[in-house]
Amino acid sequence: MTGPGVVQQQDHPTYRRSIDELFSITSSCLAELMATQQAKGAPNKAIFIPFYQSFLDLFMQTSKSKIMEGEEELIDEINQWMNPDNRITENRVKKGKQLFMRWGRALEHHGIHTFTK
Repeated sequence: MTGPGVVQQQDHPTYRRSIDELFSITSSCLAELMATQQAKGAPNKAIFIPFYQSFLDLFMQTSKSKIMEGEEELIDEINQWMNPDNRITENRVKKGKQLFMRWGRALEHHGIHTFTK
Protein backbone atom coordinates (compact mmCIF):
# COMPACT_ATOMS: atom_id res chain seq x y z
CA MET A 1 0.00 0.00 0.00
CA THR A 2 1.57 3.25 -1.01
CA GLY A 3 0.43 6.76 -0.35
CA PRO A 4 0.71 9.76 -2.58
CA GLY A 5 4.42 10.36 -1.95
CA VAL A 6 6.09 13.32 -0.31
CA VAL A 7 4.23 16.58 -0.82
CA GLN A 8 5.65 19.94 0.09
CA GLN A 9 3.72 21.71 2.84
CA GLN A 10 3.98 24.98 0.94
CA ASP A 11 1.52 23.59 -1.62
CA HIS A 12 -1.23 23.66 0.98
CA PRO A 13 -4.23 22.31 -1.03
CA THR A 14 -2.14 19.48 -2.46
CA TYR A 15 -0.62 18.76 0.95
CA ARG A 16 -4.08 18.58 2.57
CA ARG A 17 -5.39 16.27 -0.16
CA SER A 18 -2.35 14.06 0.30
CA ILE A 19 -2.90 13.90 4.06
CA ASP A 20 -6.61 13.23 3.55
CA GLU A 21 -5.73 10.37 1.20
CA LEU A 22 -3.23 8.90 3.66
CA PHE A 23 -5.76 9.23 6.47
CA SER A 24 -8.40 7.41 4.40
CA ILE A 25 -5.97 4.63 3.48
CA THR A 26 -4.99 4.19 7.13
CA SER A 27 -8.61 4.22 8.23
CA SER A 28 -9.48 1.50 5.72
CA CYS A 29 -6.53 -0.62 6.86
CA LEU A 30 -7.59 -0.21 10.48
CA ALA A 31 -11.18 -1.22 9.63
CA GLU A 32 -9.96 -4.39 7.94
CA LEU A 33 -7.65 -5.15 10.87
CA MET A 34 -10.40 -4.64 13.44
CA ALA A 35 -12.92 -6.71 11.47
CA THR A 36 -10.46 -9.57 11.09
CA GLN A 37 -9.55 -9.42 14.75
CA GLN A 38 -13.25 -9.47 15.65
CA ALA A 39 -13.82 -12.57 13.50
CA LYS A 40 -10.70 -14.47 14.51
CA GLY A 41 -10.14 -13.19 18.06
CA ALA A 42 -6.48 -12.33 17.46
CA PRO A 43 -4.61 -9.81 15.34
CA ASN A 44 -3.57 -10.99 11.90
CA LYS A 45 0.05 -9.96 11.31
CA ALA A 46 -0.39 -9.79 7.54
CA ILE A 47 -3.28 -7.36 7.97
CA PHE A 48 -1.52 -5.40 10.74
CA ILE A 49 1.35 -4.47 8.42
CA PRO A 50 -0.71 -2.31 5.98
CA PHE A 51 -2.21 -0.41 8.94
CA TYR A 52 1.23 0.06 10.49
CA GLN A 53 2.76 1.12 7.17
CA SER A 54 0.05 3.63 6.26
CA PHE A 55 -0.08 5.09 9.79
CA LEU A 56 3.71 5.41 9.75
CA ASP A 57 3.54 7.16 6.35
CA LEU A 58 0.86 9.57 7.60
CA PHE A 59 2.76 10.18 10.82
CA MET A 60 6.09 10.76 9.09
CA GLN A 61 4.52 13.25 6.68
CA THR A 62 2.81 15.25 9.42
CA SER A 63 4.74 14.92 12.70
CA LYS A 64 7.68 17.07 11.61
CA SER A 65 5.43 19.95 10.56
CA LYS A 66 5.97 23.13 12.56
CA ILE A 67 2.21 23.39 12.86
CA MET A 68 2.22 20.22 15.02
CA GLU A 69 4.32 21.88 17.72
CA GLY A 70 2.70 21.31 21.08
CA GLU A 71 1.95 17.64 20.30
CA GLU A 72 5.31 16.34 21.53
CA GLU A 73 3.79 14.01 24.13
CA LEU A 74 1.52 12.37 21.55
CA ILE A 75 4.37 12.23 19.04
CA ASP A 76 6.53 10.44 21.63
CA GLU A 77 3.71 7.95 22.36
CA ILE A 78 3.30 7.20 18.67
CA ASN A 79 7.06 6.84 18.20
CA GLN A 80 7.13 4.31 21.04
CA TRP A 81 4.19 2.41 19.53
CA MET A 82 5.88 2.44 16.10
CA ASN A 83 9.00 0.71 17.45
CA PRO A 84 9.39 -2.34 15.17
CA ASP A 85 10.71 -4.35 18.13
CA ASN A 86 7.21 -4.29 19.65
CA ARG A 87 5.32 -7.54 19.13
CA ILE A 88 2.01 -7.55 17.28
CA THR A 89 -0.53 -8.23 20.01
CA GLU A 90 -4.18 -7.45 20.61
CA ASN A 91 -3.13 -4.68 23.01
CA ARG A 92 -0.85 -3.15 20.40
CA VAL A 93 -3.69 -3.12 17.89
CA LYS A 94 -6.00 -1.43 20.42
CA LYS A 95 -3.33 1.11 21.32
CA GLY A 96 -2.64 1.76 17.62
CA LYS A 97 -6.33 2.46 17.03
CA GLN A 98 -6.41 4.90 19.96
CA LEU A 99 -3.23 6.66 18.79
CA PHE A 100 -4.48 6.90 15.22
CA MET A 101 -7.73 8.48 16.39
CA ARG A 102 -5.89 10.89 18.71
CA TRP A 103 -3.53 11.79 15.87
CA GLY A 104 -6.52 12.44 13.60
CA ARG A 105 -8.02 14.80 16.17
CA ALA A 106 -4.65 16.55 16.57
CA LEU A 107 -4.38 16.97 12.80
CA GLU A 108 -7.87 18.46 12.78
CA HIS A 109 -7.08 20.75 15.71
CA HIS A 110 -4.13 22.15 13.77
CA GLY A 111 -6.08 22.49 10.52
CA ILE A 112 -4.25 19.76 8.59
CA HIS A 113 -7.10 17.26 8.30
CA THR A 114 -10.83 17.25 9.04
CA PHE A 115 -11.48 14.20 11.21
CA THR A 116 -14.87 14.74 12.85
CA LYS A 117 -16.84 16.83 10.34
